[in-house]
Formats: sequence, C-alpha cells, structure tokens
Amino acid sequence: PSGKSRGVAGLLALFLGSVGLHYFYMGKTSAGVLFLVATLLTCGILGVITEIVSIIQGVLFFTSTQEEFERRWVNSPSSFPLF
Repeated sequence: PSGKSRGVAGLLALFLGSVGLHYFYMGKTSAGVLFLVATLLTCGILGVITEIVSIIQGVLFFTSTQEEFERRWVNSPSSFPLF
C-alpha cells in the first residue's frame, strides 16, 4: 500500500482539481504541473476543461476500491493517468 487515501485524492480532485492538487498528492507532479500551467496561462479557459476532468476523476476515486485506486492512479507507470 502506498499510504495515499482515495478519499483525500477525491476531495482534492473535486474541490481543487483545476489546479492539479490531486495529482501532486498522488505523486504525479508532471500531470499536476500541466493542470496548473493550463489553468494559469489561459486565465481559466482551460481550467473549465481541467475541472470537468477532475470532477470525473474524483467520482472515480470515490467509487473504486483502495486497491484499484492505487493500481490505476498511484502506482501507474503513466505520468498522466486520466481515466
């Protein structure tokens, strides 16, 4: 187990997902930086898209088991896991 809580990741995705905090929490810093830069440099225009993606991810975090959460998002070899 990684020690990463799917509940914390889900809350971060739902409330602060447009800036990528859930990715930083899961250790996927490149994805977090991408979300943050996309939101800041476009004055929030891409922030709407990243927020929609983050809401979907937050729901997926809450509906998955802890093992599935760690396998699909935390321990994934992908540096930018979406769904």
